[in-house]
Amino acid sequence: MVVPSVINNLLDDVYTDTPRVRKCTQHQITDDKTVYDVQFDEESDKENVCITICENGKNNKFRSEPLLIYQVFEQTDVPVPKVFQTGIHNGMDYYIAEYVDGVPVSDVFHQMTLSDQQTLLHYVGSVLGYLHTIDGFDEFGKITAVEPGELTTENDESTANDWHTYLYNETVELTESLPDEYDEYSLLIKNILVEFASGDNQYNNSIEKSICHTKCRHQCVRIHQSKGLQCIWDFEQAISGDKFYDLALTELLFIDLAVADQMKRSILRRALYQGYANTNEITPRYREYRSVYRLVGLLYYLSTETEPAPIPHMVDNVRDFYHEQIQLELEAIN
Repeated sequence: MVVPSVINNLLDDVYTDTPRVRKCTQHQITDDKTVYDVQFDEESDKENVCITICENGKNNKFRSEPLLIYQVFEQTDVPVPKVFQTGIHNGMDYYIAEYVDGVPVSDVFHQMTLSDQQTLLHYVGSVLGYLHTIDGFDEFGKITAVEPGELTTENDESTANDWHTYLYNETVELTESLPDEYDEYSLLIKNILVEFASGDNQYNNSIEKSICHTKCRHQCVRIHQSKGLQCIWDFEQAISGDKFYDLALTELLFIDLAVADQMKRSILRRALYQGYANTNEITPRYREYRSVYRLVGLLYYLSTETEPAPIPHMVDNVRDFYHEQIQLELEAIN
C-alpha cells in the first residue's frame, strides 16, 4: 500500500529501526489537521499508533491538545487515547498516541439504528458529565499551551474573570461576519448577548469553571462496531468555561444538526441528558441558558462557513437549515 510521505518521513525520525507499515488510514479533522491510523506489520514489536498532524506551523492551540488529553487520561476514566510523544516535524506540530480501533462516528451515524444512536448519546452524555468534574483554570477562556509545555488561559487576551463577559467578547463579533441574508438578525442577536452579559442574571457570579470540549461532534468520537464508543479526542478548542455551554453545544452538534426528524431528536436528547445526569447535575440554569448557548454555536458555524456535523442527507440547502435553527432559538429566547 502507499503510505503518505509525511508519515514515512516522520516514522523515520521517530524510530531508530523504522517498522514496516501494513495499513495507514487518513481522517481529515479540519483543513489543517489530520489523523493517521498507522498499523505495523504483525512481525513488528512496535505498537500500532494514531498520529495527529497540524500543518499550520507553530500552533499553541494544537500543542495544548496532547497536554490536555494527558491530563484527562491521568485524572479521570474518560476514554481518551494515551499520548506517547509530541514534537515538530518539518515545521508541523504532531503528537503520537495509542492506536484506537474503530472509525469516527461521522462515518457511520446515519447508518446506525435509532437504538444504537440512543446508546451512543447516553454514553457521550455520561463522558461529558465526567469531563466537567475536572476544574478549569483561574480564568474563563481558551486553554492554550505555554513553555515549557504547561496549560493556561492567562496569556489569552480574550480571558475574563466573569463567564458572561467572556462569552459576549467571544461571540458578539461573529454577528459582523454573518452572511448578508442574516443582516436582519444581527442587531437582535447583539442585544441578546448584551443583556446576557449585563450581570443582572442571578447566576452571573456563581458559575464554576470546568474543562469544556466545546466541539464534541461526530468527527471527534471514535466508535467500534462491536465494542461501542472507543474514545473522544480533538481537544484543540477546549476552554475553561461553563459546563452547560458544553452540554448545549454537544446537543446542537450531535443531534439537532444531524437529525431532521423532531421525534428522533427528542429521543436522542433524552438519552444525552440521562447519560449526563449519571455523572453530573443538570440544574434549571441549563434550561435558562440553553437557547443562548445554541445560538452562539450556530453563529460560529455560520460565520466561519463550516459544516460541523453530518447534516441530514435530505437537506438540500445547508444555509436554509441553519436559518431555520436560528429562528427556533430566537423564538425560544423571546
